[in-house]
Amino acid sequence: MKVTLILMCVILFTGVFNMEVFCGDNSESDSIDISNLTVDDAFEIAVKYNREIINLEEDFPFLQKDYDEANKDLGLDPDIYADEYNSMKVRIAELKNSLDNYDENIEQTKDILKYNITKLFIDIINAENELEFEEKNISLLKKELDFSEIKYQKGILSENEFNAANIEYLKKYSELENKKIDFNNLFIDLNKVLGIDLLKQYSVSVDLMYDEIGNVDIDEKLYNDFENNFSLKEQKQNLEISKYEYSTYDENTSYLEKVSKENDILSKERNIKESEKNFEESLSKIYKDILNKETINKKYEDRKSTRLNSSHKSKSRL
Repeated sequence: MKVTLILMCVILFTGVFNMEVFCGDNSESDSIDISNLTVDDAFEIAVKYNREIINLEEDFPFLQKDYDEANKDLGLDPDIYADEYNSMKVRIAELKNSLDNYDENIEQTKDILKYNITKLFIDIINAENELEFEEKNISLLKKELDFSEIKYQKGILSENEFNAANIEYLKKYSELENKKIDFNNLFIDLNKVLGIDLLKQYSVSVDLMYDEIGNVDIDEKLYNDFENNFSLKEQKQNLEISKYEYSTYDENTSYLEKVSKENDILSKERNIKESEKNFEESLSKIYKDILNKETINKKYEDRKSTRLNSSHKSKSRL
């Protein structure tokens, strides 16, 4: 599985673990022999049980029907009042944006879902490796404690020294048990996303491929990411609808309604500027951090290659 920078940018701007999960009828996934899961396997299972994706797919036909009927009513009713006409035009614009954004909305939801699964897989693998290391340590500590107890019984070790060793062991043992609980909770979190038995555990594997971004024009990248950012696009669409709605107001529109809509427009404009600023700062930092790490890694690999070549030449002379 390839983790791309554009996916990181989507996550950056939309938030990560705000995904609603669905643990409903999971009979299909429960019938699968889950002993070893890849990210793609888990993602395929999760898509079928994610409430947000299910709701989007189920709502689409009704959304299309509402849009078609609104356009039909607008064209067939010659006696419609001006204010009702304008309200319907605003509603049609909102429905059209929702339809136009449907595919992007689905893809963004899936991107976030896959990111969440990948992160949980990595957390589980790291936690498992840490547990294995800590269990070896606690085993060694237990042997040392047993040896200390023998020395204490023979009078070689003082009571205070033995108690100190016992307290240290109990502390490390307690820490290990807490880490086991955290490890089990990671599986519970993952199983919630997959819609399967919460206590189920299995082997997970992650195949991460990374493409260096190398020499890149950060300003150009930022511009392209701005253009492709779904959340910013939605904010701007909502602003345009508010501006259109305001343009339909006339002398019959109340003063309070006009002021309210003006404040709404100003608020949306401020929010867009703030979002763009935060997005640009965060995204620029991500690019610069990645470029910096790639540079450091390249220097490390070059030094490593130089040392290996030098070692090889020394052995050749010998």
